[in-house]
Amino acid sequence: MRRLMAAWALLLVASLPVLAQETPEADPEYILGPDDVIEIAVPSHSGLERTVNIMPDGRITFPRVGEVIASGKTAHQLATELKTELEKTLNNVTVLVLVREMRANRVSIIGGVRSGGVFFMRGAWKLMDLLAAAGGLGGRPSAFTARLIRGKTEVINLDLASALADPKSPANISLQRNDMVLVDPIERSELLINVLGQVGRPGTIEIQENMSLLDIISTAGNPTDRAGLSRAYVLRNGKEIPLNLRPLLIEGKHDAYIEGFKIQAGDILYIPEIEEQYAVMGMVAKPGYFPIPEKKKVTVLEALGRAGGQGQNADLRQAGIIRSRSGKTEMIKLDLNALLKKSNMVYNLTMEPEDILFIPERGKRGITMGEAFQSIYMWRYIGLPFLW
Repeated sequence: MRRLMAAWALLLVASLPVLAQETPEADPEYILGPDDVIEIAVPSHSGLERTVNIMPDGRITFPRVGEVIASGKTAHQLATELKTELEKTLNNVTVLVLVREMRANRVSIIGGVRSGGVFFMRGAWKLMDLLAAAGGLGGRPSAFTARLIRGKTEVINLDLASALADPKSPANISLQRNDMVLVDPIERSELLINVLGQVGRPGTIEIQENMSLLDIISTAGNPTDRAGLSRAYVLRNGKEIPLNLRPLLIEGKHDAYIEGFKIQAGDILYIPEIEEQYAVMGMVAKPGYFPIPEKKKVTVLEALGRAGGQGQNADLRQAGIIRSRSGKTEMIKLDLNALLKKSNMVYNLTMEPEDILFIPERGKRGITMGEAFQSIYMWRYIGLPFLW
């Protein structure tokens, strides 16, 4: 279940507000993607109903089938594949897949609009659909310039006035998943940059004379705890300029290149989110997903502490780590009672990316894979955020 880095705009939208919208009706041709919520039912066989999130790597886990790639398929195609797999062990199988939330199909807009943020597209959207969802421009079209950021380096200049005047014109560009639109006032555009990603206040900044890179980051609210500082970069004229901010900001080491780097008007400074993470689930105070800090190891004890410690009914002797390697999932049993009370450090393993530390409830017959994944899907369904 390795989570690979998606397009940089997908990471960015986590730092912008998601505006409440009605759950859109899924087009039959809608292509499923990471974080979509789907309902799966097998009417002919009870006990197989599930509401699941598609994991960031595009997979889901379903009883009697195991892991299946859902991303990139329609709901009908996924249902057909599940039916084929279930028919290997069951008779008279009917599978229904319903798209409950199209979380993957999102776009965003910030700057000179009334209600900027992240929006979930209903079917095929164009620029004017996104602008309408954001409440419209904050002034006349001629007062703004706009750019569309697509993928990692593609920048498309937009003609807002023409798109508004004639929505059928090519200026009303069709949007793609994870597109971001930046709207800046014309009279100040020669002084503006955008700071995006994992900072306290992402958005547009007016640069002053002799303003350093660190001054700009400070103005943007400084990096968050989830900032992947070693992978920061500036997007300038469609080209990516890498900036390793970690030595200066975290380690306190002088870096002549970073300290002397000059931001230019129109630049986009992007600080991505830490990619690697693990989960702590089951009988703990704060179950959820936790990032692995850059260049630092996290032990089982530290992971348990970040999750607020064990719950009252936790069965520490039957805990375990669910770990995936080369597409195969294994269960590593842990006796946390021996670790906590007898200081048996053999159980204080280092958490690897995508590990799931699971602590079952006391009175049950140890940890099971099904129980663990049921807990994981429940927490993902209610939108559990990163926790520290």
